[in-house]
Amino acid sequence: MTINIPPEIENSILAAVRSGRFRSVDEAVTAAWLEWDRRQPTSPQPPAGEHDLGPDPIMGLWRDCADEIDEIVADAYRRRSRPSWRELDLE
Repeated sequence: MTINIPPEIENSILAAVRSGRFRSVDEAVTAAWLEWDRRQPTSPQPPAGEHDLGPDPIMGLWRDCADEIDEIVADAYRRRSRPSWRELDLE
């Protein structure tokens, strides 16, 4: 992997390696990444609002629209049991 960083950051990394804080540039960059990643939220939460469906909005939609989903599935099964226009003998 090749990365391009500003010269002032490169100089800072090299200084940290020369001071003995890190054994190599690779170790310094790895440590920086791990620290950045540790500080990130584990799962971003959407802002709360009147239409908040909980932690998983897709599952919330399934739950809130169960009757409509049942109708869609039933219609799909009905259509599936009908012969396709490709299967009809039109000759």
